Amino acid sequence: MRAVDLLRAVRPLHWGKNSLLLLVPLTAHQTTGYGPVLLGIVAFCMLASAVYLFNDIQDLEADRKHPQKASRPVASGKLPRGTAEKLAATLAACALGLAWAVGQRFAVIALGYLLLNLAYTLVLKRFVILDVICLAAFYVLRIFAGGAIVDERSGEWFIAFCLFMFLSLAFVKRYVELVTLFDDAAGAEMTGRGYRRCDLPVLQSCGIFAGMASVLVLCLYINSKEVRGLYAHKDYIWLIAPLVLYWITRIWFLAGRGDVHHDPLVFALRDGVSYVVAVLVFATAILAVL
Repeated sequence: MRAVDLLRAVRPLHWGKNSLLLLVPLTAHQTTGYGPVLLGIVAFCMLASAVYLFNDIQDLEADRKHPQKASRPVASGKLPRGTAEKLAATLAACALGLAWAVGQRFAVIALGYLLLNLAYTLVLKRFVILDVICLAAFYVLRIFAGGAIVDERSGEWFIAFCLFMFLSLAFVKRYVELVTLFDDAAGAEMTGRGYRRCDLPVLQSCGIFAGMASVLVLCLYINSKEVRGLYAHKDYIWLIAPLVLYWITRIWFLAGRGDVHHDPLVFALRDGVSYVVAVLVFATAILAVL
């Protein structure tokens, strides 16, 4: 077993998703107290790696038949199953211990995140649409976790925006996976998931609708009372809406062309345009504060 195989198995590229824990303190304009948040991010990185290892163990046989997943360390045998099981258990235990040290509310959310992931891997991913809702919930739980650390509640509009946004991205993930895996047979079915090729237009429509709904909710959030007290020049915040609209529309265009990674957030981490949009959103928010 090589160190590089061990590193690939814990999927460090996906750790970037845990930066979502910073979202609540940043939008609340907190300038201090980020030490516990960073510890919380470390805990979620360990939890995520434990979940990925557990998922690889559960899907071992299916992954070995998959054209891309067969090269994963567990599926290829480069990381022995027994070692993967021990590593997953160790990471999960360390993550929950660190989460408890950060705070009890945070630890409860972290435990809920772990249990929901295990339920998803074992059962929930087999149910059509429910699997997509679970994927969106994983992201939203990270936002709640960040709020629990700094003892800051997220507004209803903000949570609704995040829910619709991540629901759209979850639909992107499932849509891209199905396009990649299905053969040309019209009745082909995705093994263990219950999706059929004829479901693709419905998934695409639901995903685009969720993305557009997130932009609408963002506009309502910008016009809410809680935002008025945070920005000296609130009108500048409206510039964020077309930026989000452009980004979510673009990712769906690229998904339809087959140019999106099966995990849209991993795609965003590798996409130059996404970084430009993120910088423009951040600059707009700073301009509104000054």
